[in-house]
Amino acid sequence: MKNCPQCHHDCADDMIICPDCGYLFSATQPPNDWQQNPPYQSAQNGGQPFGNGYNGYPPYQNVPKDSLATPSMVLGIIGVVASCCFIGVIPAIIGLIFGIISKLRIARTGARGSGLALAGIILSSVAIAITIVVLIRVIIVFNDPAAMEQYRRIIEQYQQAQQ
Repeated sequence: MKNCPQCHHDCADDMIICPDCGYLFSATQPPNDWQQNPPYQSAQNGGQPFGNGYNGYPPYQNVPKDSLATPSMVLGIIGVVASCCFIGVIPAIIGLIFGIISKLRIARTGARGSGLALAGIILSSVAIAITIVVLIRVIIVFNDPAAMEQYRRIIEQYQQAQQ
């Protein structure tokens, strides 16, 4: 039996939290009979080998996730997939804005979702870069007269094949 230092209630040695006052016993605090019954001896007698099962970390607290982190990543993915069609730049720009806002809010509030926001920023940036490269390539191809003539012939062949 161990005594709660806050309310002086007698608690069992394997208890982590005092049932009366909610005091959290430390993982480093040895039980009262530590010298008489060390952990390795209690393991030989059928008990637990070490400690009371509490790993020393505080219980997980449900920290909320930032609400813009996931949409940032999803819009970044959509932007990358649709970037070759020029329509991917719109969700990519929105995803980039959401990701930056989310990272700033996470730094201020300590919420979860930093990795999602970072993924959204990276994917959105990649989508914008792909769209710019494709746009430059299209401009170069359509400014070349020989390429335009070849494109015109391909369109005429396609139209004749359809008739």
